[in-house]
Amino acid sequence: MSCRVLALVIILLCSAAIPCLGGQAIRQEEDKLLMPPNLIGTGEDVLVGFEIAALPAIPFSATIDAENRIVNADGNTTIQRRVTKVARDSRGRTRVDTDLNPVGAPTDTRLIGVHIYDAVTKIDITLFPSHKFAISTEYEDTLPPPLELEPSTPSPPVVMKPIHLGLRRQSQPEPDIRREELSIEVFDGARVRHGRETSRFPANYGGQKNAHIVVIDYWYSQELQSFVLVKQLGPHNSVHTLTLRNVHRQDPAPSAFRIPKDYNVQKVLMKAPETLYLQ
Repeated sequence: MSCRVLALVIILLCSAAIPCLGGQAIRQEEDKLLMPPNLIGTGEDVLVGFEIAALPAIPFSATIDAENRIVNADGNTTIQRRVTKVARDSRGRTRVDTDLNPVGAPTDTRLIGVHIYDAVTKIDITLFPSHKFAISTEYEDTLPPPLELEPSTPSPPVVMKPIHLGLRRQSQPEPDIRREELSIEVFDGARVRHGRETSRFPANYGGQKNAHIVVIDYWYSQELQSFVLVKQLGPHNSVHTLTLRNVHRQDPAPSAFRIPKDYNVQKVLMKAPETLYLQ
């Protein structure tokens, strides 16, 4: 069980690091179609949060309250709740503290992980507090130029074997995905935009035997540049609700975006998409 738990946290945090460089790292313009959130889930039909845009000059910290009302094929309903912490500073650095412990259950520190993205240096950091271990991912275009060595200094060849993360996708029908923007509404006294994504999945897609529909409604604060409410209706009428609460507009402490001094650090150099080089 312990190995499975740790593997789940690693997969969750490492997979969450990739979208942070993409769609949610940009500003949502009011005159353009509202794009849906990048959701963070456990892969077991449980959502725990969403990513926040890596934008400067709009600092805040908050919690994301996640309620997963899951209905199985037999009609039985279970409710699971999680709380995720998010923060962004004036430089655009973001931090997401993911806690897979159900609300009210004893805390297992192995189920807690942290993902930090530095929008200035383009470095991704993943922290595992239970092991005081960090993975720091740096991208090729952010690295300084190599040092020029004197002609007399030998430069031994270095052979680095890439680890290819891309997996061959099996041929299968693609889902039909439609996005629309519905209206301007009020949430917690603030003006928000309401968007919807409707995905129609064919039979045998994603492990589901029957064809099914997933509808995601999302409410976005233009001022905060963050989603404030997300509702996903899934198979068998399962409902997943993510609510942004306890919003503080102050700048978080700078230490929140650094690796603690007592952590062991594994540096990773990202040379190209789907290829990693370990240092």
